[in-house]
Amino acid sequence: MSPKLKRPTQSSQRTGAAAVEMAVVSIVLFILIFGGIEMARVASLRHTADYAAYVGARRGLVPGVDVPTVKAEVEAHLSNLGVSGATITVTPSTITEDTPLVTVEVAIPAAGNSWVAPKHYSG
Repeated sequence: MSPKLKRPTQSSQRTGAAAVEMAVVSIVLFILIFGGIEMARVASLRHTADYAAYVGARRGLVPGVDVPTVKAEVEAHLSNLGVSGATITVTPSTITEDTPLVTVEVAIPAAGNSWVAPKHYSG
């Protein structure tokens, strides 16, 4: 009686194909995941800038407050959240009790406040 040879099954012939498919799909998957994280951070920075401007404008409404105090309030709020490099503009440059309107603008650069891109893709 001769020994029976076992015929290879189709799944054992395709073990390398699964690895190649996973390599191709994982690239797209990681790009989508990291892109989603970055878009969430951009949305968070926009909201942070809006709220920091609100905090500064609210501080500017108090009688007797000067522009450096308003900027310090905004900078304190931003530093609590770990945001750096923001440009703060307060209009008018001198706040008096007769000032009808105080405008605070906050611009945050995404380059220094991103989670993924500057650490891995800068330069």
